[in-house]
Amino acid sequence: MNAVAHQAYQLFPGDAASIKRARQWTADTLMDTTPQLPAQVISDVILIVSELATNAIRHTASDSGTYTVTLETDRAQVRVWVMDQGGAATLPIARTPGRMDVSGRGLAIVEAFSDTCGPILTTEATGYMATIDLTEPSP
Repeated sequence: MNAVAHQAYQLFPGDAASIKRARQWTADTLMDTTPQLPAQVISDVILIVSELATNAIRHTASDSGTYTVTLETDRAQVRVWVMDQGGAATLPIARTPGRMDVSGRGLAIVEAFSDTCGPILTTEATGYMATIDLTEPSP
């Protein structure tokens, strides 16, 4: 692993309106701190943040508390964490929704657009982490 070149985090309120702000903050942060990132990588990270923020709001046990988006970059990777205050009895996992289901695709999208990803569960928070390798093209 390379030394971390840039790390930033932002706390957001646990409401649906914050998802747009989380996407904008992600775009602004990546363009300001790592302007050499390809536009497609930035778009992929924004999509990942959007899906994980939606899950943080929808599935938290904290009743509309807050969630934190953390971005970390180095020469080889972009890493994303989205953590909510809720804690959970079980780890978040990707599922296969039915064709007519209107939700349930978020973690599958994160898996498709990241090189590695997985749940994080602590006594204080629940979240999900995703990485995008910069040495290989994204889907």
